[in-house]
Order: sequence, then C-alpha cells, then structure tokens
Amino acid sequence: MTVAKALGGGLPLGVTLMTQQVADVMKPGDHASTFGANPVVAAVALTVLGKLMAEGFLESVQEKGQHLRARLEKLQQRWPEEISEIRGRGLIAGAVMAKKPAADYLAAFRERDILVAPCGADVVRFLPPLVIETDQIDEVVDVFDEILRQS
Repeated sequence: MTVAKALGGGLPLGVTLMTQQVADVMKPGDHASTFGANPVVAAVALTVLGKLMAEGFLESVQEKGQHLRARLEKLQQRWPEEISEIRGRGLIAGAVMAKKPAADYLAAFRERDILVAPCGADVVRFLPPLVIETDQIDEVVDVFDEILRQS
C-alpha cells in the first residue's frame, strides 16, 4: 500500500507499506520513489505520526466529522431547494447543489477567506484540516448559510 500527502504534513513524501513477506523478496532497485524521504520530511513524518497517534486525537477528528455532517444536514433541511444531498465521510464532506454549479459558490467563500473546492460540476467540497476546531466548522457552515441566503 502506498500512502502520501497527509503523512508529509504538506511536504512531498511518499511511503510504501508492505508485509514482511513482501519486504523479504524486495532487492535494491526493485522500488523507486519520486518523493522518497530526506531528513527534513522524515522528521515531519515522525511529528505527524506522533500527532495522529496521540491519545484522543483520532476520536476528536471523528467527532468533528460528525459535527460537520450534522451541521451540513441541518443546512440542507433549511435549503432543500438549493442542496439536494450531503455526501462524504469524516471531515471530507460535500454539498450537492441542486440549482447552480458548485463553481458559482467559490468566489463567495473566498471573499470570506474560506477555501472550498468543487468536486465535479455540482458538489461544493469541504476538506478542513484534521486540527480544525468545532467553532471553525460552525463558522464555515454559517457562512454557507449566508451565501445561500444571498443567492
């Protein structure tokens, strides 16, 4: 299995995980990496792993993901003609827009210093960092509510 992106905390790092049985047959030159580790990114990866493995951290991420989804579902109930569905898992969430393309909402979020991205033509995607706080989630959803009210 290969893992990357979050493990490097924003720095380029890729890692290949394998069972011992697979590792035993690997020889030098069997594997190459575009983003192989160097001392700086290796130190970052150890710091990221320490954070991820800290007691209660992943549980708090799950709770924040549930909070985000619940807030977005309430927004969908308030604006059913604008939001047809809430999708996602954990802190990856998307609001399926019923009337306008997702891209139509991006500028309004940017004007309020919030970065969201489209996912396909009709989904406004929310990808907050794992360290986001609940009050920041509330602020983003409140801004979305305001944007919908003004559109």
